[in-house]
Amino acid sequence: MKKGEGQSQPMEKQLYSEKKQLENQLDQLKKEKSKFDHYLDHLADQFHDFLFFDVSPHRKQFYHLLNDSKEEAERIFRREKRMIECRIECPLVEKYSALEKESNN
Repeated sequence: MKKGEGQSQPMEKQLYSEKKQLENQLDQLKKEKSKFDHYLDHLADQFHDFLFFDVSPHRKQFYHLLNDSKEEAERIFRREKRMIECRIECPLVEKYSALEKESNN
């Protein structure tokens, strides 16, 4: 048995567990964004149903705010998604590199 070979299996299990946790966080983030998008669309539909009111200046302001909210939500989603993906990829690359170095020694 090579030096460090016995230690690599628990480390691989830990890496797999960490990766699964981060992937679950990413799935949860996607679900939350989907819920938020659905909520904003529902809000826009409700507002659109009130056409019998003369709210044209307010309608324009509302849609502007709605679009700003969607854009901000999209920015937050992309940032959080990148952070989680980096947390999945970067540590795995570093830890597997360390495992390879150990197994080569």
